[in-house]
Amino acid sequence: MQPVLLVVLVLVIAAVGVMLAVRQARSHRRAELADAQAEARRWLERLGGQVYQLHGDGDAAEQAITDAPERYTAAGAQMDQAGSLAQCRLVTQNRVGRALLRPRRPHRPGP
Repeated sequence: MQPVLLVVLVLVIAAVGVMLAVRQARSHRRAELADAQAEARRWLERLGGQVYQLHGDGDAAEQAITDAPERYTAAGAQMDQAGSLAQCRLVTQNRVGRALLRPRRPHRPGP
């Protein structure tokens, strides 16, 4: 009877250890996701601020100003649907936002 009790005790201790490890891993993943979502929201707010600061002359600038709100809205929709760490990272790495910022900087030839 003693060996059976010892085996049961070891199994119970192992099960508790596994449950604690799984719980800690979930908590860690939730914290990482919350951090990634905060970073994506920060980026999106910055992008939104820059949408309102766009200005310029010429066809390319006018097209950029026209496209900017659509790109901002698309990035916001992508953020709303982001439910994983990888999806949140895609929001911050999205070329839609980078394309929005690029036309704002005019090319200035050297002296």
